[in-house]
Amino acid sequence: MNEHLKIEFREAMSRLAGGVAVATTFIEGRPWGVTMTSCCSLSMDPPMILICVAKHNYATQFFIKCSTFGVNFLADSQTDVAEFASRKGNAKFMENHNAGEPKALRLKNAVAFVECTLDSAISAGDHYIVIGRVEEVGLGEAAKPLVYYSRDFYSVAICTM
Repeated sequence: MNEHLKIEFREAMSRLAGGVAVATTFIEGRPWGVTMTSCCSLSMDPPMILICVAKHNYATQFFIKCSTFGVNFLADSQTDVAEFASRKGNAKFMENHNAGEPKALRLKNAVAFVECTLDSAISAGDHYIVIGRVEEVGLGEAAKPLVYYSRDFYSVAICTM
């Protein structure tokens, strides 16, 4: 792919608003988090979720080999958590953010949490598509979601009709 196309594609994708999630797994026995917007439900029967992790990310090797991982959907009040888990080159141990349940993969104040067992990991370009079978779901307080758009975090108003 030529460099101009990469730049334009990156800019185009920044204009697709996405909910912010922090995927969690264990590294050296401690909960570790990675911020992402590449996350979606994959199947309802059986319940499955899909996340995408960059091959160059330190934690990726743990996600594609783990038996259990979590996905936490963040509230608009959790920008600090999203920024912490997205810092390049720093350890992203989540002890200060986790709710201590289940298996320390759930983060405090997340609007929802999904615990998964690894189903498969598929190599695709510079990422892995990681598919998890949903084993447990936790619902937090119904709060405004954190959204990422044009390389920044935003809150979205929830309207009822």
